[in-house]
Amino acid sequence: MLKRFFNSNTGYFLNTHLYDYEGDTYIGYVLCRSYVFFGIEGYKKIEVFAEKDEADSALRQMNNF
Repeated sequence: MLKRFFNSNTGYFLNTHLYDYEGDTYIGYVLCRSYVFFGIEGYKKIEVFAEKDEADSALRQMNNF
């Protein structure tokens, strides 16, 4: 019952993030860990990646942990 309202790790996921570098726009990837605190869902940023392959690899590692 308490896990519904307090859970420090409900899984990992990737968020995309647009950023500008030297006048060009690129897509970056942010590895996040989701949680529930007082019944409110949230997430914490773990690491930032510029390449999709690196982000997918890190996500697989975290989910297999």
